[in-house]
Amino acid sequence: MNQSIEVRTEGLRKQFGDVHAVKDVNLHIAKGEFYTFLGPSGCGKTTLLRILAGFTSADSGSIYFDDQFVNDIPPWKRNVGMVFQNYALWPHMNVFENIAFGLRERKIVKSEIQDRVERSLQMVNLEGLDKRRPSQLSGGQQQRVALARTLVTEPGLLLLDEPLSNLDAKLRIQMREELLRLQRELGITTIYVTHDQEEALITSTRIAVMSEGKIIQEGTPKEIYELPYTKSVADFVGTSNLFSAEIIDINEDMLILSSDEIQDLQAVWQNSLSQPPSIGSPIEFNIRPELIRFSKGGITTNRISGKVESTAYLGSQIQYMIAINENKIVRVNTLNSRKGKFCGLGEAVELTFSPHDITLLHS
Repeated sequence: MNQSIEVRTEGLRKQFGDVHAVKDVNLHIAKGEFYTFLGPSGCGKTTLLRILAGFTSADSGSIYFDDQFVNDIPPWKRNVGMVFQNYALWPHMNVFENIAFGLRERKIVKSEIQDRVERSLQMVNLEGLDKRRPSQLSGGQQQRVALARTLVTEPGLLLLDEPLSNLDAKLRIQMREELLRLQRELGITTIYVTHDQEEALITSTRIAVMSEGKIIQEGTPKEIYELPYTKSVADFVGTSNLFSAEIIDINEDMLILSSDEIQDLQAVWQNSLSQPPSIGSPIEFNIRPELIRFSKGGITTNRISGKVESTAYLGSQIQYMIAINENKIVRVNTLNSRKGKFCGLGEAVELTFSPHDITLLHS
């Protein structure tokens, strides 16, 4: 297997008419990383991946693979493998020929082709299926063939464009685990495109959240989920409870806030804001549903009153929707202990949370 590639970009831009598909993107992806572009449809993540592959040219900016400038190098000379969303298998070729195709194009000798295809089939657990056509395979098997066809060429960089989106939920989880196993075994630098936040959180060493062609936050899954930088990141990654308030006092690292929805509101600011806040300033913040708990009384800060509007049984969790006024719903997730009492519809409840569990957001 070829050595993994380090990827750097500086000021990448791509425009289609009036649309800025990629705008001022700077990346530094270390060798062996599993790095994910995460964002909604149309945010520029696939265009950025295609620019790295060489299928789309950037209007400006630079791309470096291991300090080599590759903007002018064609895709087949970049030592990159790409797996597409639609698999792109040749329907008239069997599994063996599909996997061997890239090796034949590279004029690899017949005996080596045989060995490398067999090894690739073993990697993706498809031994014995080499004579089948794509139409005779399940969706998961077709995806494994597409992955084997890419890995057999021993690329230094693996690019994956929503490769699991056409699979059902259970098979998607299985293929995700298989993909992670292969990536870790091979140590290959991998860049993954998805709109699925759970997929990104589970697989990635780092995530770049994209919006309108820009990277709006980059970090580990823990950083992206627990310390979202903006309201849009908090709302896109995971389930959020977003609030607005005004700062009325500052006591060292504790903010005293005024809110129409939360009584005696206090928040620790040093875990999220990079700049000191000021008294009188408006502020937005997020609280994750699993950090809010039901109160039995005696709580003096961060109190929310409401009524249970709906519940959802999720097996390991119970999800509550709590109406705190006509226009505001608070989501609360609790572990299903199987012994606890469920709150009934319409029941009046008191909620609370720790000042440390608030994430203050940048505007």
